[in-house]
Amino acid sequence: MSGVVGNENNDFHRRATGTVCPVSRTDWILAITAVLVTVGVFVAVFQMNSGLSSSIGVVGWFAYAMGALMSIAVAGGLFFLTFYSARNGYDNLDRPDDDSPS
Repeated sequence: MSGVVGNENNDFHRRATGTVCPVSRTDWILAITAVLVTVGVFVAVFQMNSGLSSSIGVVGWFAYAMGALMSIAVAGGLFFLTFYSARNGYDNLDRPDDDSPS
């Protein structure tokens, strides 16, 4: 019997069936997600190619891909700046001492 020993899913499966499940829950979730994304991409490409009266050329696809990559790069850069500023204290407010009467 092969499988991941000590995994909670395997412990439950072993108690229920007497065997060790070789595939964890995370593996199933990743496999199902990969299948759904693949099917989604194929459906989207089929719909785009069947519904358009004019096809997109190589330069158009290149521009489309570069726009997507640049959008992802900008989003990643903004996430980086957010975490960088929070960890280095740039988000802390500099308040004067509250000794003045209100």
